[in-house]
Amino acid sequence: MEPTSTKSQANRRAGAKVGNTHVPWRVRGLGVWALSGVFVSSWILAMASAAGISPWGDSPQLNASVIFWTSPHPGWLYVLDPEIIRYRPNNVSQVLLVDPTSGEIKGVIRAGLQPDFALSPDGSHLYILSGGYLSAVDTQSGSVLGNWPVHDPAQIITGLPSPGSLVAGTGNRYVFVLKVHNRQMAGGGATCAIGTFDVQQGAFLPDEARLPTCDGLWEIKALPAERKILAFISYSKDAQIVQIGPGGAALSTSTLALGNPPASGVLLPDGHTLAFLNTQRQIALADTELGRVTYPELGAVTIPPDTMMRPQSLTVSASGGMLYVGYGPASGVGFWSDLAHGVAAFNLGTGQQQASAATSDPFLHLTLSLHGKYLYAISPVWRSIVVLDASSLKELRTISNLGVTPASALVAP
Repeated sequence: MEPTSTKSQANRRAGAKVGNTHVPWRVRGLGVWALSGVFVSSWILAMASAAGISPWGDSPQLNASVIFWTSPHPGWLYVLDPEIIRYRPNNVSQVLLVDPTSGEIKGVIRAGLQPDFALSPDGSHLYILSGGYLSAVDTQSGSVLGNWPVHDPAQIITGLPSPGSLVAGTGNRYVFVLKVHNRQMAGGGATCAIGTFDVQQGAFLPDEARLPTCDGLWEIKALPAERKILAFISYSKDAQIVQIGPGGAALSTSTLALGNPPASGVLLPDGHTLAFLNTQRQIALADTELGRVTYPELGAVTIPPDTMMRPQSLTVSASGGMLYVGYGPASGVGFWSDLAHGVAAFNLGTGQQQASAATSDPFLHLTLSLHGKYLYAISPVWRSIVVLDASSLKELRTISNLGVTPASALVAP
């Protein structure tokens, strides 16, 4: 189910709840959780460990482990909370399962440092990359199917997670992990590569697909063909289309010229067209099959003149006709420069801006509800999800007191 509008302003900001009990949900390190109004301290974890149960996995880097779980309904949200506090990561993170209609937290998965996550297309598996491990979670039962070591994952050490370092393939069989080897070497000695995890075999393929350069942080997208990846670096003019072989190495790599460099991008529902924002504040469409880039003729853009579009806050409708973009102040420092303060909606068919609206909470990530009726704006600063009507961009309500620094969300199919 999806959220409905609330008429009372007093009810607009609903705190996150666990079960049916309204409680503020804050997790700090390995401290205390609020579960159904009862504080469960770390001594319970010690008891579990003494009983032979290891809720933190068998590694000090902290594999993924499920604290409690409810089988998700279509439209529920998986919310990634890296628990960044004042730009300094703890040694743990978490994924929250949230019912956006009630605002209740329906499940919690604890994970490690530098998290990223991906959902299989059929929704059956949630993959979490953290603490140097790739973990697979059965989303119906909440059981951890395994934790596999990942050497040199590309996640950054500090700050909120970068998009596109972990992606699930379109056929539910493969998961792709971006890696950076020898990143400490001077003189450009680092190498970037894509590791391929075979879900059926439960193992990484023996080889990796090397990328042509490591001059920036790559973002990867899975294309419709099996083991085919679109990779690009923010502010680089060229993207790479990589066909990965059955052993994991690159069978072929071709270059797609993007023109003005992209800041970030999102695949349209056809699976092969990348919609992206470039450095000229233009929306561009890159067709990976035809190898060409087009620019929709945009009408008047009505976002405030002292703002700029935020590439991290980019999502597209299920039909592929609407592109939603976050925008924020043109000036900013560090983390604050990434936050959006409003949303603009563009019709990619007509090139017209349909609507724009400011949000009550600044946000980092924007995602669309399952059936495209609502937008969810994830705010790591206010620990909230702002729910907006996708047609009018009217703000309906806010789910607050959510985790520590909720950064992004995936929607259960």
